[in-house]
Amino acid sequence: GAPGVDAWLANSETTAARLRRYYRVREVTVVPPPVDVEGLRALASTPKGDHWVTLSTLTEYKRIDLAVRAFSASGRSLIVIGDGPDRGRLESFAGPSVKFAGHLDDASRGALLAGARALLFPGEEDFGIAAVEALACGTPVVAYARGGLTEIVEADRTGVFFDEQSVPALNAAVEELAGLPIRRDELVAA
Repeated sequence: GAPGVDAWLANSETTAARLRRYYRVREVTVVPPPVDVEGLRALASTPKGDHWVTLSTLTEYKRIDLAVRAFSASGRSLIVIGDGPDRGRLESFAGPSVKFAGHLDDASRGALLAGARALLFPGEEDFGIAAVEALACGTPVVAYARGGLTEIVEADRTGVFFDEQSVPALNAAVEELAGLPIRRDELVAA
């Protein structure tokens, strides 16, 4: 093995805090993952549709099941962008208002994201690249209030948080977002 560590790097303050706690590290440099915000900002004038989106690899820990259940119950339109091993299970209980787009090219993904009412981020992540992409193209975020999303989303300005991973909590946050005077230029600037 290596004789020692020269420097500690983390992708978010959330990860840096974990390194400080578990490895008793004092100095950690945060280097956020690269995101093509310039390319996405060009989409910020896309007219908003009536759909909401999730954007993720479809694995159980991402908690896309929560969004699928919530939108199946409410009847709101949800487009699930992404693919993965959990897709079959998710499709098995999805209602008619939930559509699965699968893996999309950058242009198609960007267009759906820019035209969405909001991005739903129901899981806990160290960073959350999809949330940065959403804000860059003028789309607010409804997120679980844990992990890296708390560093990206500003409550009641660029999105809404929910504290419990449950269908009622997620649907309440969606309702809350619908009543906020969110400005696209502020989302893009964030």
